[in-house]
Amino acid sequence: MNSEVFTFTKDGFKRLSEHPELPKGTIVYAFGAGMEESRWATTGNGDEIVKLSSNDSESYFSNPFNTLDEYCRPISEKFGIGFYYDLDAPRATDEEISQAIERGNDFVREREEEKNRAEDESKRAREEVIKKYGAIYDQPSGKYMTDAVLVAKHIRQDLVNAFPEQKFSVRKADYSTINIEWEDGPTKEEVEQIAGKHERICSRDKWNDDLWEHNDTAFTSVFGGVDYIFYDRETAPENREISLYTKPEPKQNKTTKTETIEAKGLQLIDYSEKAIAIVGETRAIKDTLKTLGGRFNAHLTCGAGWIFSKAKESALREALNI
Repeated sequence: MNSEVFTFTKDGFKRLSEHPELPKGTIVYAFGAGMEESRWATTGNGDEIVKLSSNDSESYFSNPFNTLDEYCRPISEKFGIGFYYDLDAPRATDEEISQAIERGNDFVREREEEKNRAEDESKRAREEVIKKYGAIYDQPSGKYMTDAVLVAKHIRQDLVNAFPEQKFSVRKADYSTINIEWEDGPTKEEVEQIAGKHERICSRDKWNDDLWEHNDTAFTSVFGGVDYIFYDRETAPENREISLYTKPEPKQNKTTKTETIEAKGLQLIDYSEKAIAIVGETRAIKDTLKTLGGRFNAHLTCGAGWIFSKAKESALREALNI
């Protein structure tokens, strides 16, 4: 049973037939989004065509090589995005085709090199993010149903550290949305500065202004992210631009004494009567700290770090050569 192919034209539905054999050099016109026009030619290799117009990575048909559909129509039947051949136009010469193929090969090679450079930069950025935040945040795993569950956890952790004693409601609204609500306290801008890194970048689609794309940053590609974070601060109208948050004073019985180990980028902190803490660049020695009896805590008043019993102080100093 032979199938038939129809298409919609300016005159209604029309039955399509396969295009005739197109001689080498036949001019083909391409029309992309917004009726962006480019000029192509058949190469003599079946239905292969090469772009005669200048190559542009931002073009709708950015690949300089393409293959015509067997039902490609003549330019006289142009209707919408696609390729249309013109048997009446003067054919491209062999020299024009050879030059177009050479330009196309150069363009493809340069674009591949650019893609590799971008991938290398992305890899380096991810490695920097892991180095900076790896000891603080969890990475997505089967433990969490969606990234939003994990992101909500991370945001709560950040807000507790940034604004001690301020109450926040951080809830997953749907698959990729987080709502943050609070009364008075810090401004929306102050909270957004802390939580904003967990939101993916949003931008308009290149070809359709009605569509939006959400793309990962280096941070969200490693630790998960959401498409939307909404901030709702309940406060009097006259206070909307004013921060009402005051960081609590340290408790009197927790006099903090800090000793900096500059060579290793660490700080030894007399955290309380019964505990000491190590904060700073601890990722490289986390196994040692764990062996010495330390526990990582992202919510310490002095910032994320490792907490130890004071009974471990001598062993800790000896192991870290303090």
